[in-house]
Amino acid sequence: MTNANITKSGNTLTFAAPATVGSYIFRVKAQDFGDLESEYVTQSFTVATATGHRYMRITGTGGNSHTLVYDIQFFTGTGQTGTVYPDTVGHMTSANTPSPLVVTDSGNYGAYYGYEAFDSNTTSTSRSFWNLGNNYSLWWLQLDTGQYTDVIQSALVKIHPNYDGGSDGQTLTLAVSNTGAFSGEETTIGTASVSGVGGTFNIG
Repeated sequence: MTNANITKSGNTLTFAAPATVGSYIFRVKAQDFGDLESEYVTQSFTVATATGHRYMRITGTGGNSHTLVYDIQFFTGTGQTGTVYPDTVGHMTSANTPSPLVVTDSGNYGAYYGYEAFDSNTTSTSRSFWNLGNNYSLWWLQLDTGQYTDVIQSALVKIHPNYDGGSDGQTLTLAVSNTGAFSGEETTIGTASVSGVGGTFNIG
């Protein structure tokens, strides 16, 4: 934590808590003009285990050709209900705009960028994500919301009908994480099957 994380209004100090779970000490330096000596006031606090989901990821496995994703939406309720991400913050115009949203992916093909799967553009000319080169059977798109407020319970994925992963079909998986590692700590919410044709796929 630095001074940049702190705001002052009257006699009240407000600060943004660290994103990492743990115990911290908040220390404020105050000067007594009577004796011209500076003193420190400290207060301990704890950042508890997050209850919401900061990182959401859609993974595609089993495909044998390119997958072009038009759009992805994450929902706080089951059956594609509740608060929608990234819509509740704003549609993506770059990989990290609008703040604090950040989109990462397993790799893009040419100028088809991952963040464009979160730009709300679902037209045939939309340059949405098209997974990396020959990595057809394991691609992913991830959204970092920058906070842990909401629990994600479902998702909607729209895939181009002519670039749907190929004739072998594929499985779309929605998983969430509080660390972003997706190395075993994540929770799988649900899956959907894509077989032979793209379209709209609901998970959870």
